[in-house]
Amino acid sequence: MRALPAIGLALLLATTHQSFGRQRTTYEIEARLNESTALLSATETVRYWNNSPHTVQSLRFHLYPNAFSSSRTEFARNLEKAGRYEMSWADHNELGGIDITRLESDAGPLETRLHETEMEVVLAESLVPGDSVVMTLEFTLKIPSLFSSCLGRRGRHFIFGSWYPQLVERVRAGSHSGCSADYDVSITLPADQMVAATGTLLNGKEERNRMKWPPEFRHLSQDSTKTLRFRAKDVSSFAWVASPDFVLVQDRISGTNINILTRDRNRFTWLGVPAKARAILARYSDWYGPCPRHDLTVVDASGIAPEDASYPGLVIISQQSLPFTRLLEKALARQLACQWFSVPFSLSHPSDSSFVEWLSTGPAAFSEIRYLEERYGSTNLLDLPTPAGPLSGLGAACYQRAIYYIAASNSLLEPLASPAPDHAPFILSEARHAQAGGLFLMLQKMLGAEAFDQALRSYLERSRKRTPAPADFIAACSEAAEKDMSWFFNRWLGTSGTCDYGVTGARRRGNDIEIGIRRVGEIAMPLEAELAFADGTTERLYWNSDRKTGVLRLATPRMLNHVTLDPDHKLLEPNRWNNHWPRQVEVRPVIALPSLDAYQIFYGPYAWYDAYHGFQLGAWAQGREFIDAGPLRGRHMWTLSETYSTKIRDWHTGASYQTPLSFVSDRLRISFLGDYSLMAAGVRLNLVQELGRAFQKPDGKIDLGYRFLDLYNLEGRDTTAWDSARTAEIRLRLSHSYETRYFNGGQNFYLGRGLTKIGGNYSYWKTSIEQIHALRLSRSLSIVVRGFGGAIWGQIPNQNQFYLSGGLAPNSAEPISWGYQGISSGQEHWHYDADANLRGWAGQYLHGRFAYGLNIHLRILPFLLPFFDIGNIGDTIDSRFWDARMDAGVRLKLGWLYADFPLWRCHNGKSEFSPNWMLGLKLTGLAGF
Repeated sequence: MRALPAIGLALLLATTHQSFGRQRTTYEIEARLNESTALLSATETVRYWNNSPHTVQSLRFHLYPNAFSSSRTEFARNLEKAGRYEMSWADHNELGGIDITRLESDAGPLETRLHETEMEVVLAESLVPGDSVVMTLEFTLKIPSLFSSCLGRRGRHFIFGSWYPQLVERVRAGSHSGCSADYDVSITLPADQMVAATGTLLNGKEERNRMKWPPEFRHLSQDSTKTLRFRAKDVSSFAWVASPDFVLVQDRISGTNINILTRDRNRFTWLGVPAKARAILARYSDWYGPCPRHDLTVVDASGIAPEDASYPGLVIISQQSLPFTRLLEKALARQLACQWFSVPFSLSHPSDSSFVEWLSTGPAAFSEIRYLEERYGSTNLLDLPTPAGPLSGLGAACYQRAIYYIAASNSLLEPLASPAPDHAPFILSEARHAQAGGLFLMLQKMLGAEAFDQALRSYLERSRKRTPAPADFIAACSEAAEKDMSWFFNRWLGTSGTCDYGVTGARRRGNDIEIGIRRVGEIAMPLEAELAFADGTTERLYWNSDRKTGVLRLATPRMLNHVTLDPDHKLLEPNRWNNHWPRQVEVRPVIALPSLDAYQIFYGPYAWYDAYHGFQLGAWAQGREFIDAGPLRGRHMWTLSETYSTKIRDWHTGASYQTPLSFVSDRLRISFLGDYSLMAAGVRLNLVQELGRAFQKPDGKIDLGYRFLDLYNLEGRDTTAWDSARTAEIRLRLSHSYETRYFNGGQNFYLGRGLTKIGGNYSYWKTSIEQIHALRLSRSLSIVVRGFGGAIWGQIPNQNQFYLSGGLAPNSAEPISWGYQGISSGQEHWHYDADANLRGWAGQYLHGRFAYGLNIHLRILPFLLPFFDIGNIGDTIDSRFWDARMDAGVRLKLGWLYADFPLWRCHNGKSEFSPNWMLGLKLTGLAGF
């Protein structure tokens, strides 16, 4: 576990215990947008008053746009790791940056020092308390492509979240004065651009009326310009967005003007957003006090921005409106909460003060859950015309608990008092919200809803007068609880560990009942245990100790039925399965949401059809703790099935089991699969070690396994490709995937040893290597190259050899099979991307002991990939083997489903037009291949 030392956390909080009064700063900015050159030129006049008790010798300006400069490659790498954008060769021209062309002051000459994304300005004379200084800057901003919701462009859509040199005064190392300021901003831009910004539009009556009309009725020219002037008071930053596509809808609640800017294409799907925004603001006003903004604008940025964002008076929503869900309302609730609980930009980014970020993400995630549950109940993420049935309980709280469990079980949690990573991958960003939101949910349950609301209002009142600080929030909670709450924050803010308690057992000793308690997690918290007795009564015991183990005792003659730790869900625990004695078990038909409290057993009928089996009818049962697959860490997942196939008149029995070996590593998993029928019998046993960090590149996998297959009936199989055979093989698979600035892809290596001593009739060696790499030429154009080579030594049945046109049988990436002969065979019109993969030769069942292939795809559009294949197969390596075959065609791709259309092929100098088709379904793959 990574943890900040206790003394370090104490010092960290101490640096902000003294909250400084807000400094007075004013900005006057005149900006002009040139769309054709993607440049914004501006003049900025800043007046700063030193209201602190300290003498100021230098000031710092934050130059966030320089994070997009080509020289700031670390920022680009962070975006790539987060999956926010894929860099291409052409993207060098899409980067941005800020160039300050003039800087002067009324206090004499200035000395400047550039520190990457900050510029230090050394004053000619020290600024004593109460004095002020005026500085004028002229700068040019090169607007980058829209890689984040802070700054960028996409087509004619622009977001300017952090776009100008912003003053950040450091009184001493690790502390900041107030960052709020008054703004007077004029923006000149093409006349057909519709603008939303922080503050109030001063010359806006006619502009607002135009914005209410769809774009085609405005009759505005892109060639002419207009100037809009905005004024905002006491805000931490000034942000604005522009697009000719926006349409305005207005509303109002309790002194706040609500402006909803929807994209023209989404006007109808956003019809209910004004009412939802009004309902959210009404509840937040009741809980936290009046909305701090007189003008509040919500912008529909779906298809434009990569993520949601919130700035003073301006909320950017990237979430699309999906039918039968409330995901858009969920996003809106989270971002609107930030209007109350915002951490100034300049406080949330410097690495020495990022620890305050949880003061924004925590209340936002907490408020999102609270609002949705109060308005819609626990099943609040679905908006269905009928009851939710097996999806009952799917709400924001359920979602955040699942995210927290996934992050904790993959060791992805970071201390809340540590800097938040810039542009983290989605799962890490959501985990951060779930972690901070869970902290606030705990506080609400510990203090009580009324006392916690009082604490939040008290904290907000303090933060209006000075810079928000953790010490202010801790003090507000302590006042509401009427006791010191610093112990709680000391335990939770400085660690990436978790709080996890378990029941080790219960027994009777004389007249006493003894309950064994074990603390699995790092964080110790006061704990309640509820004992339920056979006579229907309950009793609670309490545990408050830092010890890892202990015993709770109760003197009673009653018969104990059940023990539950933390019955009111007060604690943020990733694992609640161990909170029960005896363990909780749920039996459900077919499907239900994964439970974090009970081991679940599902059952149901089975029905399927394919060309080989005909109709398959039967039943299945499955038990599991959560879900165990990839980065989802469940435990003890088993499946039993029994089916009858009408076409081959065959009964099939299947059984499987898998679980992580947590006593060694959560990333080490063992699995077993066995099946028996009148046609074949098989067994698989695998030990898989995952490498790298979950959800991030690079990653890899080591898979060591045993595979036994006895195929004794060939009915329904093409005998050109299938032999009656018994094989037993020990196999090793190594895989690796990566993503860099221009490339992504990976490698797969396979080594198999068939032995007669372990159950087979064949003795052989089989090895292959596969390389897949994609080069991004631009945001829409890339080249995907797959290379394959394989060799076999010894005796081996036909079905285990390499095939020219693609794989013969399903694999882990393409598990769906329709048949083993005729049109549905993997060698005819159903395709598996494997082996040499020369698709122009489908239908010929060409196979051999040696194979090589090169497949080249040109991704022109997401769904259109022309391809060229070259390679061959053979039983010996001779001149005929190296006389390569070739083909070309086009792949159409829609999600997991693809269709290949080979059109041409060539061999031995003979070129022919040979149209064919095949379908495939791929669930996973490298480089989108």
